[in-house]
Amino acid sequence: MTGPRKNMTLRLALAIWVAFTLLYGFFNYGGIRSPDIEVIFRVAQSLAAHGDFEVRECLPWKEHGVTRGPDGKNYSLYGPMHSLLFVPMILATEALELDQGDPNAFVPPSQYVDNGVLYFMQKTAPPDPTPHRLRFIASFLNPLLAALTVLLLFLCLHAMRLPNSVATAGALAFGLGTLWWPYAGTAFSEVPATFFALASFTCLVRRDRTFTRRIPRKLSGCFALSGLLIGLAFAVHITAAFFVPFIGLYALYIAVTATPRLLRVLRPCLFWLSGFAVGFGLWGITNAMRFGSFFETGRTVTAEQAKVYAHGGLTAPWQGIFGLLFSSGRGLVWYAPLALLALGGFRVLLRRHPALSVILAAMMLTRFFVCSSLVFWHGGFALGPRYLVMLLPFVFIPAAVWLTEQRTAERSWSWYLVTLAVVAASVQQLYFALGEIFTFYHTLVYNASRVGVSLLAHNRLYLDWDFTPLTQLHNIPPAPFWAQPLDLPMLTLWIIAAPLTGAAVATIFTWLWRRRRSLDTQEPL
Repeated sequence: MTGPRKNMTLRLALAIWVAFTLLYGFFNYGGIRSPDIEVIFRVAQSLAAHGDFEVRECLPWKEHGVTRGPDGKNYSLYGPMHSLLFVPMILATEALELDQGDPNAFVPPSQYVDNGVLYFMQKTAPPDPTPHRLRFIASFLNPLLAALTVLLLFLCLHAMRLPNSVATAGALAFGLGTLWWPYAGTAFSEVPATFFALASFTCLVRRDRTFTRRIPRKLSGCFALSGLLIGLAFAVHITAAFFVPFIGLYALYIAVTATPRLLRVLRPCLFWLSGFAVGFGLWGITNAMRFGSFFETGRTVTAEQAKVYAHGGLTAPWQGIFGLLFSSGRGLVWYAPLALLALGGFRVLLRRHPALSVILAAMMLTRFFVCSSLVFWHGGFALGPRYLVMLLPFVFIPAAVWLTEQRTAERSWSWYLVTLAVVAASVQQLYFALGEIFTFYHTLVYNASRVGVSLLAHNRLYLDWDFTPLTQLHNIPPAPFWAQPLDLPMLTLWIIAAPLTGAAVATIFTWLWRRRRSLDTQEPL
């Protein structure tokens, strides 16, 4: 690659990272609204202040997210890595006294600190802003990692020798046209887990002989890093375990195609396993420290606790399959239609890269069917199919390969159709990014309970069209931190911003098509 062309790739990568960091930061909630993440954050506070994993102050309903260990202390049920990611932000905030300031200044309230949900609904500042200000600063962790994930997808597509115009389009479609945009504003663990999983996969793509067009050398270091990263993803969110066997299989495939010698195959694979063992060991050792067993996550310490957390069990997948695809509250068809369209590229990926296509398809189908079989398939108070969010960046790999084929044939109509699809999807995701899903569900459940109706029974909250966020999310105050003090309805903000968003996306994609020859650093596949 020549110098000017390499500089073009670097400029595109930098532009993507900066643009999405600013975009996701701008639409950040500015606080912690999920009870799960509040528990994770309190663990981080204990790590920063005391060096242990104890949850010293439980949520109002004590059984949520915590369980009592053999030593009588309360511990989180969740993996340790997300809490560890929060620790540097907490230490830096406290060291620089960024959590201090004007007590009368407005601070976006976090819901589980001093009845923060009431202050959010009333659009007033909490009486003690310090804990809310600390969470406000820490909440920018997810926008940063989400922007890096979009950048990683661009780098992954570039490593597959796809043209820069296509790699950029794929990254933009993922970052703007899917649930990744609204999820970047939340503090959900899906964001850091997906970042680590995609980083692990990208490390391997860079050593795949199919794309490098030469026999890759020095596999061990890259394999060790890939194993470590997927291990850290597992330590963030336990459902990242569904990625592990397939990324491991991809590592084995790369090692086998690199050399026919058994010893040279075993060496990088052992490095991959060693790297994974570090992340897996972090998860297991933390379990042993809290609950006395390497594999005990806290859900089955006693028979009573196993009953409380039975929502993690398995059931017949039929409701979950329907729910994750078509339900009013979780259907992928309604909440991320662009991802389903992107899956159409698998036909081209299968023809060009059969091994990779089979591995990706098996990984996606396994996660989909296992999550469909969970009693808790809906993922609780969240937007759309929460448990499928971690698949979103991988979906756009076959789509980008398909778009490369269309570009090679100079089929401009294909590019324009893609542009229209991404414009429509971006306008939809803007609606979700402006909405506040946690307060939306809390309000529905609370209002129903006042008249003796349980919306959680039989998953009515997620299956009944009377309670869908698709048409009712605008009834709640807007989510982004800057919009909370404003006296503007969420629907008004969306109507103002939607044409601007659509025009911006259309302009960028048109520019990519017109400048494709000067942007692209490699010959099309």
